[in-house]
Amino acid sequence: MMTKITYKWQLRRLQEELNRLTKRRDQAIQKAKRQKKSGIDIGDLLQEWDCDLVPVEEEIEAWKTKYWCEIAHKLVVPTPDRSDNNCWRANRATGCKNILTTKGVQEVRNNIRSEKKEKREGVLAWVGVLGPLVVGVLGALTGLVAVLQR
Repeated sequence: MMTKITYKWQLRRLQEELNRLTKRRDQAIQKAKRQKKSGIDIGDLLQEWDCDLVPVEEEIEAWKTKYWCEIAHKLVVPTPDRSDNNCWRANRATGCKNILTTKGVQEVRNNIRSEKKEKREGVLAWVGVLGPLVVGVLGALTGLVAVLQR
């Protein structure tokens, strides 16, 4: 089971790696432009860099998918059907259909929010009933102690 700390740490590590690779790609493209390389050469250079960037981008998306699906399973909340192409897409690095799309993440998050809201409302209903009762009993006990001390 992944913790939120592990998720945030992995996401930060991968994002830093992606930023580092993107910066190096941009520097390579600027260098190619300064050397007056042709558009085809620059396109080839971009394609080469995509081979480095795509796996990192896909790993970021895989961690996000894993995180939201684990929360959903923990709360016994349904995740979108894997056959729904609007909610799931293939991982560009592996080809497996195991990455939630933006719509899929929204659907899972909405389901999680609804479930948490229902649980919270159940607790608040009991607090609404028991809170005044506890205050009343404490008031009565305080009054009783005051009368007995006289």
